[in-house]
Amino acid sequence: FQSNQFEKALSSLRKIEDEQDELYPEKTFLTALCHQSLNSYDKSLVYFEEYLKLGLPRELPRFSQAKLQLGISYYRQGKFAVSQTHLNFFNPQGFSQEKLLAKTYLAKISLKEKRFDDFKKELDFLNRKVSSKNPLFFELAFLQGEALFQQGDFPQAIGYYEQAIPHKNKEQAKWYLHTLYNLAWCYLQLGNEEGQGKVVKKQLFEKAELILNELIAYEKTPEASLALARLYLVQEEQAEKVEFLLGNTHFEKIQDQAEALYLRARASVDKDLQQKLFAKLSGEAFASSSF
Repeated sequence: FQSNQFEKALSSLRKIEDEQDELYPEKTFLTALCHQSLNSYDKSLVYFEEYLKLGLPRELPRFSQAKLQLGISYYRQGKFAVSQTHLNFFNPQGFSQEKLLAKTYLAKISLKEKRFDDFKKELDFLNRKVSSKNPLFFELAFLQGEALFQQGDFPQAIGYYEQAIPHKNKEQAKWYLHTLYNLAWCYLQLGNEEGQGKVVKKQLFEKAELILNELIAYEKTPEASLALARLYLVQEEQAEKVEFLLGNTHFEKIQDQAEALYLRARASVDKDLQQKLFAKLSGEAFASSSF
């Protein structure tokens, strides 16, 4: 399990069949964790629930961990109401790492449901308890950036998104790519604001371009490529880069293919190529797209 060989771990755990075996509770808990790690949340829920029925809370050394992971599994299934009942189990006055994780997931639920006042209460509690040395510090900064981004407060969102990127092994943070993408969008949105000075606009667009190129260098996602192409398009002197960026890029989704054609046509100075691209975009293949 520690080496992420979850299927092999499950194979070994199946050998412990006797419910009277003193290892059976530990086997049940670890089985649940393996299924959770494999994104088999239905199975993980079965085993977490089974573990909790094996004795009284004081008799089960991993009772609080099981409650926490049960709440997390329900969260990942999108069953937020049930998830909350398990996450609220922890002592409101406590500040164990399990309690902090439970509060973090409660904050995530509030954010998913756009209950920003409740989200703020959860974050206020967590910010008082979590130091900058705690790995949760970076995720909390990301969540605060998300809340501000969703509410259109791009300047403040930038500050939190920048804090959310760890100084070391940043690629290991699950929110790294999403943070880069939204961070670039913040700079792009600010650059597009009416009345923005030419020099400031250029600086903001340059920051957005730098971040999107960092994202593409790590993983060339369709979203990042299209966002960078949009950025090139609003900077007339950069429009020629759109064809180079999108011309040989394969997109799976029809909507992404259509947007790529649209951006290439808009950016093209070659009238013949522009007509061909617009004609292709008008074809039946792209009838379902919004372009």
